[in-house]
Amino acid sequence: MIYVSKEINFETFKNIFQSDEVKEELIVLSSWARGVKQERHIINILAKYLDKKDYNFKMEYGKIVEKKKYIYDIRIEDILVEVKFSFEEDMKIQLEKEIYGTQKKPIQKDFLNQYLIWIEEREKENRKEKKTKPKGWGRNFTALTIIDTLKKKCDYFILIIQSRDIRKIPSKNLENIVASKRCISYNKEYGYNVRENFGVIDKLLESINKARPFNSTHIEINATNRFPCKYHIYILEFKS
Repeated sequence: MIYVSKEINFETFKNIFQSDEVKEELIVLSSWARGVKQERHIINILAKYLDKKDYNFKMEYGKIVEKKKYIYDIRIEDILVEVKFSFEEDMKIQLEKEIYGTQKKPIQKDFLNQYLIWIEEREKENRKEKKTKPKGWGRNFTALTIIDTLKKKCDYFILIIQSRDIRKIPSKNLENIVASKRCISYNKEYGYNVRENFGVIDKLLESINKARPFNSTHIEINATNRFPCKYHIYILEFKS
């Protein structure tokens, strides 16, 4: 197949996620993929759309940046894209601790620089030990986001936060839903789709924007199927 080169810009991604077919894919996804975090599935939905529209793209694309090889979720034409996924409850349960620390060990205001230093130290350790996979930050959402945006220097960063309300799901079915206990605990204390609790994401993105400016937009997609569900999609377009 011969591909005709197409321009990729901010509107491209907005149009993709606002298209009826992608919205329908997410509605269905919220049901059958309720047992896992959906980052890889959403990347596949994006690739399926791009293939249908005859874009030239490659998934799991490798590139050398400042003498280090990184793998990107997807390259579209010559544009590098990274995708991150999390749940609304993780904003309160995980991300606030990563950004603000705890009462006993608070993180000072310049958390971004502290993370960059820590990431560099971990990368040096990995090189010494000849590790092929990152070691030292594990499931740390903040560190992984900083790596994608400031170390890998992707052109577009797509952040998806899924809000869920599973309080009415029969207890026998909860084992089929990933992190169900954590979600129900959050629902009981805070409710569902609580915009005030997204402030920590705003703080993280604001700090990244100061270090590497970007344009952004926020799209919301209602995907209620087996339970109330909403996808919050942040699209970041870096200026350099």
